[in-house]
Amino acid sequence: MLFRRRREQTRSPTRGLGWKAHETLALRKLGTLNEAQRSLIAFGWLRTEVNNGGFSQYFFNASGDSAPDALAAAAVMGATDVATLLGRAMALLGDPYPLGQAARQERLEEFDDDDAEPFETLDQDYYQLEAQADLDAAMDEFVRLHRGDLGV
Repeated sequence: MLFRRRREQTRSPTRGLGWKAHETLALRKLGTLNEAQRSLIAFGWLRTEVNNGGFSQYFFNASGDSAPDALAAAAVMGATDVATLLGRAMALLGDPYPLGQAARQERLEEFDDDDAEPFETLDQDYYQLEAQADLDAAMDEFVRLHRGDLGV
């Protein structure tokens, strides 16, 4: 039920400009995207993956390759709390952040089974932020400001 509510919030029919652009750009090859396009894609992937399965899922999947872009995008979009949470989550994987999916998966496997899910508190903080902040509006405004660069 909680996930459904968050999903409905992030896919509001009245504010779909950011998500529509994200869906269009997601069909393109990542290597062909410019900085603005990568920023929007990375921020959308972050939101989708963390809302679906938490930071561990985000980092386990290929979408975690774009975490540095998502971090920069969150800051540019004024979502500084998202940037802070993502930065803290990335730090749990070590310095430097492992850009490759296999390297991240190895680091995730290194966490002790005895330890509580290392991302649990960050996940809960993110879910609360997602419910309170208007991240859709941030994405929409980013599209409005960068429409020429986004090509959508």
